[in-house]
Amino acid sequence: MLITSSRKPSDSTRILCKKLAVFFDCHYMTRGKMSLSEVLEEGRENIILLVGEFHGNPGSLSFYGTDGSLYLSLHISQTSPSPLGTDELKKGQIGLSLSENETSGDAERLYRVIADTVFEGFIPDTAGCGRLLTVSSDALSFSVRGTVFLKLYIKGMKIYGTQENDAGQPTAE
Repeated sequence: MLITSSRKPSDSTRILCKKLAVFFDCHYMTRGKMSLSEVLEEGRENIILLVGEFHGNPGSLSFYGTDGSLYLSLHISQTSPSPLGTDELKKGQIGLSLSENETSGDAERLYRVIADTVFEGFIPDTAGCGRLLTVSSDALSFSVRGTVFLKLYIKGMKIYGTQENDAGQPTAE
């Protein structure tokens, strides 16, 4: 995965990008004067996460596939409940889990999209994971050894392309 942001990101956006890059063990690229098409060309072998801004704060996460198409867009707000250093974020295997008390189909759909794309279909075992991404219908929680260090609240979500409904039939999102 390749993480980038707007051309002139604010400090808070740059910090979020760096934290996500360390957590996912991937590359953060400063965009400079590169256009979006140049970014997509540069990262054509990778999933690209574009962190957008709203009034100088991180406001969206847009995920692009290896073919350059947008497949997931999240409007977010963030909190950092427990600041951890980057050395702490690098420890342990990464895992993905669905929040236990979720009854919403949105959380399950978001979980499935993240598992299929970011984790390339492999759902990591959560047992013994040092780093864990927990998906719920209203938030993404990033934790290290049980301590939540970053929580991204989901204010809106759009899944692009086709997904399957409960009957297994493709539906446009």
